Amino acid sequence: MSISIETDLRDILNKLDQRFERMETNITDLKVGQAELRGQINTLDEKVEGQINTLDEKVEGQINTLDEKVEGQINALNEKVDGLSKRFDSLEFTSRGILIGLAVAIIAGGAKLFGFIPTAN
Repeated sequence: MSISIETDLRDILNKLDQRFERMETNITDLKVGQAELRGQINTLDEKVEGQINTLDEKVEGQINTLDEKVEGQINALNEKVDGLSKRFDSLEFTSRGILIGLAVAIIAGGAKLFGFIPTAN
């Protein structure tokens, strides 16, 4: 009976050893695969980071260009507003002169009509 138990135990131990070896092989394969994945992730991370930096530079350049364009347009509009302001001031001065002349003419006509100013007959 002891021989059959020893044989059974040896068979069981051999089977367990084989299973442990397969598990070690699988674990080793998993570790190698994990290392490969880490390498691929690092490579992809570097690529993505490079692309992000490139996009940042492009966007920054476009923002600067738009900023310059807007600033130029603002300056042009400021010049136009200044020109319009000068024209308006000139027009206001002219209108005021015409209004004063019209008021003087109406007052003079009224004075002559009511006899405040003698006629030269």
